[in-house]
Amino acid sequence: MTHCPTESTLRAFVSKRLDPVEAEPLELHLEQCSACCVRLEQLQDVPGLSAILSKAVAKVTLQSPSLLQVMEHLQREVVDQLDTPSAFRTGNTVTLDLPVLKPSEHAGSIGRIGNIEIRRVIARGGMGVVYEGLDPALQRTVAVKVLSPHLLSDREAKERFLREAQAIATLDAEHVVRIHAIEQVDEVPYLVLQYVDGSSLADILQDRQRLPIEEVVRIGIQLAKGLAAAHAHGLVHRDIKPANVLIERTTQHVRLTDFGLAKLIGGKTITNVGSLAGTPAFMSPEQAIGEEVDARSDLFSLGVLLYTAAVGRLPFSGDSSFVVLNNIRTQSPKRLSDCDPAIPIWFSMVVHRLLEKKPELRYQSAAEVVEALQQQRSMQAFRKPQRILWILLAKALVLGLTTWFAVQSVWNAQRDQAPMQTTLKSNELRIVGREERLFSLEEAVASAVTGDTIEFLGEGPHYSGKLVVTDKRLTFRAATGCMPMIQPQESTPTSGGEWLTSTEDLILEGITIDWSSARRDEQENTRDVAVIALGKSAALTMKNCRVFVAGPRSVCVSTDGPIRMESCHLLCPQNSGRCIEWRSAQTLSLIGSCLEGRNGLVFDALDAK
Repeated sequence: MTHCPTESTLRAFVSKRLDPVEAEPLELHLEQCSACCVRLEQLQDVPGLSAILSKAVAKVTLQSPSLLQVMEHLQREVVDQLDTPSAFRTGNTVTLDLPVLKPSEHAGSIGRIGNIEIRRVIARGGMGVVYEGLDPALQRTVAVKVLSPHLLSDREAKERFLREAQAIATLDAEHVVRIHAIEQVDEVPYLVLQYVDGSSLADILQDRQRLPIEEVVRIGIQLAKGLAAAHAHGLVHRDIKPANVLIERTTQHVRLTDFGLAKLIGGKTITNVGSLAGTPAFMSPEQAIGEEVDARSDLFSLGVLLYTAAVGRLPFSGDSSFVVLNNIRTQSPKRLSDCDPAIPIWFSMVVHRLLEKKPELRYQSAAEVVEALQQQRSMQAFRKPQRILWILLAKALVLGLTTWFAVQSVWNAQRDQAPMQTTLKSNELRIVGREERLFSLEEAVASAVTGDTIEFLGEGPHYSGKLVVTDKRLTFRAATGCMPMIQPQESTPTSGGEWLTSTEDLILEGITIDWSSARRDEQENTRDVAVIALGKSAALTMKNCRVFVAGPRSVCVSTDGPIRMESCHLLCPQNSGRCIEWRSAQTLSLIGSCLEGRNGLVFDALDAK
């Protein structure tokens, strides 16, 4: 449920007239919304509400578990206001059904559980209460989770509570809240957990609505690492949502918590048949219909979380939980890049792959999500250094000209050759195995024979006209420590937008082809033009390369043969240009590559036939 319920819905809830499918998400909403709890309390025309609540506080067994939940939420609101587990107000009385604390003489303590001195209530939910405490033996702050008293006689609740302990006890991961101990006092079980000094992602989003993409990606990477650790231990969390994500205040370190619904893959569930475990708005399609879930269900929930954090709203919404669950199963969410054009296309594609309805179409592991987010973040970081590089080059040019005019009066007769030699150094090439230096790509291609490697000894920019390679298998690569850039030759502005055409296998390593400024003849505007074109089933291999093009019919790469790209970035006009024009029955292999264009996709690893 994403919106507060109507008054008639609250009345139906209290009078037990709501369908169970609608009642459960309303209970979850009340857990997060104190305003609705107040509205519920103020319904004067609901017969006997005050009396019912008074009886509940007096520990009289209720017929309605849902109403008992409402009472708990009202208690939680008062606890939050008073910051002490001492009061629940009904009229002029003050009582509270919280886990019993032993008296303590320790300064700053409101009670004691076992040997843990309790300082304050951190949170309260359907399963229990979470306290902040001090372990005097180790002198460290801990979180103590205690099962709610009304659930002590509930076998399923106890099982679920202990399952959380068993689940996280097996984990020792930096992005999962650690468990220090499992204890019991007077038949009341409690967990001693790692204390996280910070806020939940739910609280952060409530204050800020949405987060910058860089922050969302950082959170997503750490969450995916936590899930990878849980999945490696055979655990499916089943309740990934902002409230279960804790972020440390000083370090911004992300930790996953609340494994109360965790399930061992292939293990037996303790959830009643026909009931749903989890939070509806964050459920996967298979979880929404009660099917068996695996690790990929958590990845769908992660996609919902990342979507919500990026744009400030849920991808699937509705007036009731039934509508929300139906939309999860049948509707496609609005694309992130359409919600906000500033959101990078690659990030939108990662999230929407997580939100695929069919588990087999999503990422198949949390580790894959980590790698995809890390690699694409690195790719996006290229553009900023690129702009900085041009600024630095411009400054260097100004400095060079100033120096040249300052010393020209003392230069000798060869002064006119010195600037040319300096320029040529940044444009030098060589054919590996030969001594001579070459000063243009055209010269290098003409001098090379099949099997040769043309190496760029400087970063350039290297200006080039259209190159045609016939019956030669060539490799173009950057020399060690260089990041060469190739641009259109200004003397041939109507080169048709093409750079290199080859009839044989071609290998490109560590170079950038910036063809975004290439101009074309009018008659060529009616046909697609590829910057790199291969034919006759020639194989193309690219590693650590970047290709930038412009124009409505521009293509980065066109080939009839197999393609292998590793850590490459292809960029063309998003609504018209194409990254790859591939007409082949042979292999297309993309590893850690980012394609931005009309057919652009983010490829962590793809092998296609």
